[in-house]
Amino acid sequence: DVERRFTTDAAHELRTPVAVLTARIDMLPEGPAKESLAQDTARLSRSVSQLLQVARLDSKPLAIDEDIDLSRVVRHAVALLAPLAMQEGRRMEMTAPNRPVMVRGNAQAIALAVTNLVENALAHTPAGTPIDVQVTSDPAIYVLDRGQGVPADERMAIFERFQRSPNTASSGTGLGLAIVAEIATRHHAVASVEPRAGGGSVFAIRWVNPA
Repeated sequence: DVERRFTTDAAHELRTPVAVLTARIDMLPEGPAKESLAQDTARLSRSVSQLLQVARLDSKPLAIDEDIDLSRVVRHAVALLAPLAMQEGRRMEMTAPNRPVMVRGNAQAIALAVTNLVENALAHTPAGTPIDVQVTSDPAIYVLDRGQGVPADERMAIFERFQRSPNTASSGTGLGLAIVAEIATRHHAVASVEPRAGGGSVFAIRWVNPA
């Protein structure tokens, strides 16, 4: 309880100074220094956001009480992230069945899980490589990339809090995938990663008891 309260309080306290810092950087003259500072601040803002997400998941039960269409929820989340992919010259496509894929759950939480999976792919794969998002009738959600892949001995550990692959040069808190795993568990689903044929990774959220 003490750790949870500390995490929540710290994340809330950091939000305002990070926002002020971002605003001040926006006022700087254009140039490499401004671009570098903006990138660093964006990563800091993302870390604070993930700390808050963890605190909220820990603080109270997640209401799994909506009948939701996975295709609709995922499509909306992907649309919001499309500009980030375009900035890096990436193609990002989504495929889904031509009919609703219904599950019992929490639409906001599932959208957050998809957002974290796509942001993970953006952070850990080369610019210009594609990202594909799929919804299947199993039901399941897949995010496929063309990165270097995840070694077999790390595929479970990366879903634990504050765990990052030692083979990645990207910065991060190691919370994004842990949030995905927690949301999946609360939906009676399982988060996993597997190698993709031709290179890359397939991150998945699979419902084990959709009824």
